Amino acid sequence: MIGGFVPAWKPPGMGSAEIVGRLKRTIHADKVGHTGTLDRFAEGLMLLVVGRSTCLCDFFLHADKRYSAIFSFGKSTETHDPEGSVLEERGEDESISFVSQHLDQIREWIENQIHTTVQTPPLYSALKKQGKRYSDHARAGVKELPPARKVTIYSASLTSHSGYQVTADFSVSGGTYIRSIARDLGEAFQFPVHLAGLRRSAIGSFLLNEDCWRPGEEVRIRPPHEVLTWPRVKASDAEVRSLLFGQTPRLQMPSGSQFAWIVGADGLPVAWAEVLDYGLYRVRRIMKG
Repeated sequence: MIGGFVPAWKPPGMGSAEIVGRLKRTIHADKVGHTGTLDRFAEGLMLLVVGRSTCLCDFFLHADKRYSAIFSFGKSTETHDPEGSVLEERGEDESISFVSQHLDQIREWIENQIHTTVQTPPLYSALKKQGKRYSDHARAGVKELPPARKVTIYSASLTSHSGYQVTADFSVSGGTYIRSIARDLGEAFQFPVHLAGLRRSAIGSFLLNEDCWRPGEEVRIRPPHEVLTWPRVKASDAEVRSLLFGQTPRLQMPSGSQFAWIVGADGLPVAWAEVLDYGLYRVRRIMKG
């Protein structure tokens, strides 16, 4: 099964593994993967990948993303989100007053996040140390933050506020943690803050819209060669058979492209290849069985 991509909407309260499982059962697929999870409390776009196209997940793991975040003043948690243990809490009136009095400074701080080039991920994350998630280390009592890493925040703006909450939109590079922004916001103002809501609206060129699959609806799988628009190299039936037997027939590879689709007479991918120097190529993955 060549498979392909399924942009999906994950509702809040549903785990990322659950929506993967629902798609798998809906289309009776042996293999369904994803290009990055969303926390259970969050909602929005997840990019699911079906069949042999799961080998293409890495092309989207570090894609740019867009989010809308709700920062709630008055409570901080160990995980910087609604699901963690409360570390500090202030009264509602005090929190509303704080936001009202400091709104201009909060807006300025959020907008200045576009200058961020290095970020320390949250303590509770899926990043791994010695083969074990940092979140698992933390639950075992090892409170060591992951090392800082390079990120890019392309845009950041405060879009609205209500009571003790402010909503902000971000466009970021892959690997950027909005929960870390909530942590840093609280530290900057010396006032408890956590990320109360999160909505992901874009992954690379994929957008959260009415075309996204929702559990219970009919599934539309986007073929991989319509998503990754690499040049297509047509192979004859004999050349296709050679590829399926692990051979590398002589094909005219395109110049100026790192990757290419090798397609059969039906126009569907037989394999994807890495284009090398001197017209040579390396088959990275066979897409047909």
